[in-house]
Parts: sequence; structure tokens; C-alpha cells
Amino acid sequence: MIATDPNQRIGFTLPAYKKLPAEQQPTFFARFITVRQAKRMEDLSNKARAESSADVLCEALAIALVDWRNVTDYNAQPIPFDPAAIPDFVTMQELWELWTLMLTAIGLAEDDLKKSASQQPSPAEPPAIGAPAGAA
Repeated sequence: MIATDPNQRIGFTLPAYKKLPAEQQPTFFARFITVRQAKRMEDLSNKARAESSADVLCEALAIALVDWRNVTDYNAQPIPFDPAAIPDFVTMQELWELWTLMLTAIGLAEDDLKKSASQQPSPAEPPAIGAPAGAA
């Protein structure tokens, strides 16, 4: 189950920072989410919209967001990973963009995993009893 595999992470970057060299881009990492988590995230995002609340949206982001890289403060010092800190370094528009990109990245990555799994060759059938070796 990809939603419970801690090794499955999806990286994504806000478009405004894609012009930077890859090793300098602020990159966010999310994990796949379960159905219950998706429902909770949807409820929180609806509440965030209704209340114009960055904190509620960050609570929703925290369900899937697991790490970030190259996220720095005004003094170019790394900001330790804490989804509750996101409103301290993004605009409201970037926050919603981060939300949308995360959901899109998770969906696309899951689709890619399913496509690559369906393209795997199926295991070879064992030869029929009495068939010559190598016949399948």
C-alpha cells in the first residue's frame, strides 16, 4: 500500500522558484494519503476557504507534507521543517498554490506508479507438464 509506505515521497516546487538551479530550489515533499486522510484534508481546506485561514490550511497540508529542502528565512538560514511555520515564509497566494501543487503532485505520482506497474511483464508461465525445457 503506497499510502503506508514511508519510502514513497513526492517532491514538488512552486513554479516561481523553478528558474533557480535544481539544487537551490525550495522543494517540498509529500507522501501518499489514505482515503480518510484525503477526506480530512478536504474538510480542512473547505474550512480554510470559508474562514480565510492560513493556519487551517497548514493543518491540512501537515497531513501529507513530510519534509522540505532549501526553505530559508530572510537571512538565508534554513527553516526547520514544521508545516505550522509555512505562513511565516509564503504569501497567501503561494500557500494556496502549495496546496494545489501538493494534491496534483500526489495524484500524478500515483498515476505514474500505477502505469509503471501495469507495464511490468507478467511472470512467465511454468512450462506445461511434459513440455520441452524452455517452452512456455
